[in-house]
Amino acid sequence: MGGGADSETLLGTLSILIADRITASFRELGVSLTEAATLLCIHEHPGVNIRHVAQTADVSHSAAVRSVDRLVERKLVNRCVSPTDQRAVELTCSSSGKALSHQLFVARREAAHASTARLNVQQRAVFTNFVDLMLEGLAEQRSEAWRLCRFCDRSVCPISACPIGRCVRIEDTGSR
Repeated sequence: MGGGADSETLLGTLSILIADRITASFRELGVSLTEAATLLCIHEHPGVNIRHVAQTADVSHSAAVRSVDRLVERKLVNRCVSPTDQRAVELTCSSSGKALSHQLFVARREAAHASTARLNVQQRAVFTNFVDLMLEGLAEQRSEAWRLCRFCDRSVCPISACPIGRCVRIEDTGSR
């Protein structure tokens, strides 16, 4: 076991492999990475505004607006005026958007699962513990955690179980 390559090279290669699989899976579902991040942000945080979407999706404000426009056009996202501030717009998923969000979560999970399928139960437990340890504390601010976890399904990984979310020390509002 082990061919002599260093752990950083192996981890980098695994990361690229999983990212490529996720990108391809999302493309098969008809969305770009930015659109997927936008839709999933709105799904996980109903009522968010464009600023929050841009921060979470890690794109510029104008790119977030264009992404939301495409999703609204496809009837996956709804825009509505905030009931508390008539100048603000809140974003929510339509029923079609919620259904696609669930498909995106499954696609992301399956893309990652393909990389761990050869592990037995004990190896998977050890691997999970190592990844948990590696991710722990990587985000100090809540907005950083949102960005890092932008494709995560909170029904599978609640914040209390997330090594990134549970270690956030600064409850920022996501503004830059």
